[in-house]
Amino acid sequence: MSITTAIETGWTHVTASIPEDGLDMERRASADELQGLAEWLDILAVERLQVHYRIAPLPRGRYHLTGELRARVTQACVVTLDPATSDVSDRLDVEFWPATALPEPVEAEQTILDIPEHEPIEDHRLAVGRVVIESLAAALPQFPRAAGAALEQTEAAPADGGTANPFAALAGWKSKKE
Repeated sequence: MSITTAIETGWTHVTASIPEDGLDMERRASADELQGLAEWLDILAVERLQVHYRIAPLPRGRYHLTGELRARVTQACVVTLDPATSDVSDRLDVEFWPATALPEPVEAEQTILDIPEHEPIEDHRLAVGRVVIESLAAALPQFPRAAGAALEQTEAAPADGGTANPFAALAGWKSKKE
């Protein structure tokens, strides 16, 4: 079973089981789920994943998911390839709508940031696990660095032995043209 299937199945909520006053949950990923997440995300390790969230019913069969995820991940440093550990957090704010009521795709004049995020309710289930996985993937550091890792910066000397003025070549070109 893939990690997305395991978390999506294990971290779902049947709409009929959500009380009228909402549902508060605290979840921690198991060791198997952490290992599967690391493989799926193609990173060295997910050491911890903890999520606190609230699901509140809305009118017309919709639900509002809010909360926060916190994780500790280890990725390969972009400079040295050594392990780089980071603490990651992200806010969850998604509305689940019946699939038939989902809004139309974004028009060219709108940006994706102008509209709230919507997820479909499938088989009377809210796929909280899918939202958590996607949020974690989006929150990962894009360029992780190990402690003390730095790129060596060297400046190349100009080929003509002059100063490193980026406009010097243009100045010479203008003189030749006149």
